[in-house]
Amino acid sequence: MPDRPQVEKAGCDGQCRRGATLRLEGEGLDGVDTILFLGRRGRADDRRARPHVARPHELTVAVPAGARSGPVRALSAAAGAAAKSLRVTIGAAARPPADTGDVLAPPGTAFLGGSPAEFAYRVEGQPASGARVELYRAGEGLALRSWPVQVDAGGRGVVRWDLKVDGRPAPVARYGFRVSGVPRAVASQSGRPTMEIELLDAIFPIRGEHDLGQSATNGFGGARGHKGQDMFAGCGTPIVAARGGTVTWAAYHSRAGNYAVITDDTGRSHAYMHMRRPALAKRGEKVLTGQPIGEVGESGRASGCHLHFELWTAPGWYKGGEAVDPLPELRRWDAAT
Repeated sequence: MPDRPQVEKAGCDGQCRRGATLRLEGEGLDGVDTILFLGRRGRADDRRARPHVARPHELTVAVPAGARSGPVRALSAAAGAAAKSLRVTIGAAARPPADTGDVLAPPGTAFLGGSPAEFAYRVEGQPASGARVELYRAGEGLALRSWPVQVDAGGRGVVRWDLKVDGRPAPVARYGFRVSGVPRAVASQSGRPTMEIELLDAIFPIRGEHDLGQSATNGFGGARGHKGQDMFAGCGTPIVAARGGTVTWAAYHSRAGNYAVITDDTGRSHAYMHMRRPALAKRGEKVLTGQPIGEVGESGRASGCHLHFELWTAPGWYKGGEAVDPLPELRRWDAAT
């Protein structure tokens, strides 16, 4: 008979909120199949969860919805309960912002498929007839696009760039705006005559604390044919469109729970599953990069609040495309945003 599990240490990377990843360390943990969150006295607030990683000396589990601060116990069907319980302090899941409009990009950042980039400027003195606002690629200086200087009575003007050059989406790079043909010009945001922005292709979809690439069980492929990446986060953490496009599916499925699929202008699809509530955007609607589409949840067949995210090649999700491992892209987006 296997030895009973022994738990010596328990804690989260950061604050232990509902939906966060709790890590237990000890001995014989690879046989643990259930974590019992005992909460207060009595059984009314007891909650159970299955580990999503279980190794001999370590396991991780998502703190379930409704769990309260109190003892946590590891259970093994083959060896019984751990002799020792450890107390864990659990906080409520992070609240999503009340605003449901576009997520504000980090300063100096714009996203393909997102809102146009704005350059606000102020001129002192009378601009020449040929005064222009120019867009250039950082490090090169050649004007890629230009707009006539048009200001109000106070000398203020705004240029809105649709993130295109020669009618096509601009390459991912760093760009700048400058004003020429005026005695003096100042960019309103920065107090400098030029302003640069980083143009990125996508934004990381979970806008809050999360884990990423923690185990093979959560990843792409494997024995169960997993078609995406599971990322655990607090229940209610906002989810945004990683890349703008058209909502091609938005429904409920017994396994996927509340889910949405967004197909971008290249034909690639991004799928978001187990959302807390039905998607904010409906099938056929256009959404922008960074636009809120839901919240992290555990609807459908899920153990703990997490986002199951899939990336499909053109022509899209179950339309002839192929599911590919999204982890490299997710890591790149996470590092950038």
